[in-house]
Amino acid sequence: MGLKSDGKPLGDGRYLYEYDQDGRESRVLSLNEFADDNEPNHITRFKYKCDQHGNWIERSEFSRFRSDPHWRKTVTTRKLTYYLPTS
Repeated sequence: MGLKSDGKPLGDGRYLYEYDQDGRESRVLSLNEFADDNEPNHITRFKYKCDQHGNWIERSEFSRFRSDPHWRKTVTTRKLTYYLPTS
């Protein structure tokens, strides 16, 4: 998305972030920094599937450029291991 390691933009656009009730990114809008309009050039939406502990184990990313007629979907999964505390 053109971000530095600290999360700041590289200067290739303006970004608006929306978060879900659990504080995870739910939508990112990328806007042209040289245009006066607020119509995004690129939209990314995220949907999460969580385990019984509330941690996401599957994230679906839907993205599309303004000129693209179709959404692109990418799915990321992760497996979490929980350990019982020892006494």
